[in-house]
Amino acid sequence: MSKVLNAVQHAAMERETRLHPNPSLWHEAQRVEASIVNWNARPHTTLEQAIARCETQIRECEQQATERAAQLETLKAQAADAAQRLTASEWARDAHRNRLDALEACQALSQKVSHAEQELDSLRAQLHQALRHADVTTDNPKETR
Repeated sequence: MSKVLNAVQHAAMERETRLHPNPSLWHEAQRVEASIVNWNARPHTTLEQAIARCETQIRECEQQATERAAQLETLKAQAADAAQRLTASEWARDAHRNRLDALEACQALSQKVSHAEQELDSLRAQLHQALRHADVTTDNPKETR
């Protein structure tokens, strides 16, 4: 009886294979179905063992999640450090610009002071000349008349 049943099933499979649009896909589906049937037919571990395996997998996943959370915190800290360094760099760049601006202002003031000193020297020379001229005229009052 078993041989007859197998022959009938085999003939039915060949017929379905010929009728199926993608025979290789159909054979793969049949193979997977047979492996599922074989898996279901063999004696399984107890329910408690299956639950224990699942709990182990859950713990492993939780451990991985904890590790990834720690990695995320590390990356956040690194990002914060980088942001602080960037801010410090920007402050240093701004301070450097301010120093350059101050240096330019000092140079401009130095030029103004130099011009003012030249003008002062010129005025002193004019004053000395005027004072000498005044001394000459006071010594010789007749000459001024």
